[in-house]
Amino acid sequence: MALAYPNTLRSVASGVPFVTFSFRDGPLVGPGSGLGKKVGEDIILFMPPAFQIADGHDYEFKEGGLLTQVAQGAIQDSQSILGILGSIVAGAAQKIGANQTLGGAAEGGAASLGAAIRDPKFFNYKEPKAREFSFNYKFEPKNKEDAKSMMEIIKRFRAASYPTLIDTKLYGVPLAVNITFVNFDSSLNDGGGRTTLFELVIKDMNTTLSEGDQVLTFDDGIPTQISMQLQLAETYHVTRDGSGNLQGKPSFLGNGVV
Repeated sequence: MALAYPNTLRSVASGVPFVTFSFRDGPLVGPGSGLGKKVGEDIILFMPPAFQIADGHDYEFKEGGLLTQVAQGAIQDSQSILGILGSIVAGAAQKIGANQTLGGAAEGGAASLGAAIRDPKFFNYKEPKAREFSFNYKFEPKNKEDAKSMMEIIKRFRAASYPTLIDTKLYGVPLAVNITFVNFDSSLNDGGGRTTLFELVIKDMNTTLSEGDQVLTFDDGIPTQISMQLQLAETYHVTRDGSGNLQGKPSFLGNGVV
């Protein structure tokens, strides 16, 4: 069984793009642990506009040119140092040719040395950030059935985002979320019409109740407009192999897109 919004959004054969969210009892901890126990019903929602995929990376940027880098041990290869110093000397020699004076040579050397000291920032790659996915939904149910499904869906997402309390300051991980895109090329596809992403968690969830200029509800009090923003993150890093193929999904989940 699955909760769907709108309730008519159930047929894969219809060709309508939609996304399915399924919940399991926590991120995997290692090979052989399986997918975890499924928790509750799947949620089927229409594919929202402005779906966002965030690929982030951490770089370490450092200030300084040649002298700073050498002092900090950033450039340790003697040939590299000599090569850069040679460029400075060459710059000074060009100044001598142009000015034919010792003062001109000194000026040229200082200018070249200054340019080296003011070299642009250089960086070290640290690590990839977990990919994040943002869904922005606006619910406008046209009947009570859809309104009740909307409220139940919001409750399910909210509950899945909470941890369990083991002790006063010790929390169990929230539910893991698997996402499947159907009839939609998410740019993560492996050539088929369906993509599944494994082992995400809900980082942020925001709901705006009764969105609009005034509060409008059905006769049972359910708002006629609600917006919901979901931000989910994968619990593993995606990398690429020597051939440029993406990898990162735990191998015991099987082959496929990541």
